[in-house]
Amino acid sequence: MYNFIFTSEFKVVITSLKKIALSITLLAACVHTLANDIASVEEILEQADRFRLPTHSAQVMTQVRLFKTAEQIQRNSPHKESLYEVLIKPGHRSLILFKSPRQVGKKVLMVEDSYWLLMPTSRRPIRITPMQKLIGEASTGDISSLTWSEDYQGVIAGEGQFEQRPTLILNLTAKVKSASYQTIKLEVDRTTYQPLHAYLYLTSGKLAKEAIYKLGDQKESPRITQLILLDRLASNKRTIIDYLAITPAIIPDRVYNPAYLVRNPKLEFELQATVL
Repeated sequence: MYNFIFTSEFKVVITSLKKIALSITLLAACVHTLANDIASVEEILEQADRFRLPTHSAQVMTQVRLFKTAEQIQRNSPHKESLYEVLIKPGHRSLILFKSPRQVGKKVLMVEDSYWLLMPTSRRPIRITPMQKLIGEASTGDISSLTWSEDYQGVIAGEGQFEQRPTLILNLTAKVKSASYQTIKLEVDRTTYQPLHAYLYLTSGKLAKEAIYKLGDQKESPRITQLILLDRLASNKRTIIDYLAITPAIIPDRVYNPAYLVRNPKLEFELQATVL
């Protein structure tokens, strides 16, 4: 009698283990098929970056608008707005020039993992982090030329859907100190790898922002022209970043030196003639 009970339970255990093993095999096969059917994470991120930023030196005119209430969003009446001229160059180099009347003369310089704030009233560059706020939820890292393909590594977590478009879901982890967010859950178009949506997490693991990427109406070279940042730490706050114009430009290497910027506070006027 006891032998019969043991044997029956043993058979149940064996059957359950077989089902689990089959499920794992099928799951592995699905992941393997998905991985073989699409590009590598690196290739996907490189293509996603092409929708966001030019690969050459350029001047990017950027407008940032902050909305603090649902009423402001509904009326499209921002609480605050600012204009920036961003000079980007390959090699993790960006220079943000503040163009709004009350902020003219201020600059933020990014070179690889280092950030500096330069004030018109000071002769000393101030070290800052990529999470330093410029306006609303827009940080220096959001405005400068940080790239996913160079700054993050990750895995394909699966497939999903955003605004009725099939997507790939990528879980990204920062591999450089200058990255604005420690981890990102990024959704890209399943076919074109156009970035559509992302969740942005702090080092603590807390969800900081939700990002929505909007494509412009360019036909030959489609590009992201608007980034919507939803504050997940405070309700209703929304920051909209509009990339108004991207123009190829000749930018001297010396402008990415904080000492040179201190000695040449009128740099923004010098560079206007170099835009191609």
